[in-house]
Amino acid sequence: MAGTAAAFGAIWAAYRWGASHFIAGQCGSVAETFGFYGVILGLEWRRAGRPTLRSLRSLLVEFGPAELIDTFVTRPLLLAAGPALFDDVSTGVVVGKVAADVLFYAFVMPSRRLHDRLTGRPGPVSLSDRPEPESGETEVGHLGSGAR
Repeated sequence: MAGTAAAFGAIWAAYRWGASHFIAGQCGSVAETFGFYGVILGLEWRRAGRPTLRSLRSLLVEFGPAELIDTFVTRPLLLAAGPALFDDVSTGVVVGKVAADVLFYAFVMPSRRLHDRLTGRPGPVSLSDRPEPESGETEVGHLGSGAR
């Protein structure tokens, strides 16, 4: 949710300042990347006291290749194409974002399998895959949890 909020805020600000569709798409893409990974690293910091080298390596293996393509190619183009194709900028941004998310996870899945094969263990688990905490307990989460 933080990545999505950051993307929409950056796109709104870019259009407000008169940016082109492409510049607005690039602003949204970079902001979403910072929002998405900021939350993941923040949760890891809270859990371990700081992001560990192991957690950073896991992020790079699992998301690195997909993230490079996503942040600098597919997401900016789709976030720019959506508003260019629709009369309503909001609808175009939502359509572009959903399309970019689908492509991102299509790239992430092979990286996730590579991570599992290289480490010999499953990668980060989503909160939805974990048992509910006992009454009174708190749950911080794992790397990679949550939607982009």
